[in-house]
Amino acid sequence: MWDVACWLELTHAVSIIDRLLRRGQVDRADLDDVVERHATHLSRSRALRVFDLTDPRSRSSAESSLRIRLVTAGLPRPVARHPVRLPTGRVVHPELAWPALRVAVEIEGTCPGGRSRCHDDIDPDLVRRYTRQQLTTAGWTVLPVTVHQMRRDFTDFVTSLRLALLDRGWQP
Repeated sequence: MWDVACWLELTHAVSIIDRLLRRGQVDRADLDDVVERHATHLSRSRALRVFDLTDPRSRSSAESSLRIRLVTAGLPRPVARHPVRLPTGRVVHPELAWPALRVAVEIEGTCPGGRSRCHDDIDPDLVRRYTRQQLTTAGWTVLPVTVHQMRRDFTDFVTSLRLALLDRGWQP
């Protein structure tokens, strides 16, 4: 874990450790032990930053990467998979959320949970559109982001998200 935290690019390092945490292969105590063993190492602050940014609730590397890129772009830290109870009683878990502001982000064009293949009879984007509609009806602002936007138009997406957060009361 030390080498991952110290030598890999930030989003990649966080994504790997998110996965280890999610699978139960390591826990927060393990991360603390790693930092303690390297208390005087020059890369300690880098490892602390990586470990601080991890979140085992992220279900895919795309979610982890998006979360870290948003934070490093100066936006407030989102909550991964925050449970939202809808008026119907249904509970949904948008990929990233700012619960106090009632803003969420959903990644389109990927299978739920980051799987490489979706079930043939389920269109994940159709499910996301339905969830987005329900969240919007419940008073949330939901911004979809595509993999293309994450790769090519990220600055535009960050600007749109920043405006949505400001519109909902975020004060940087």
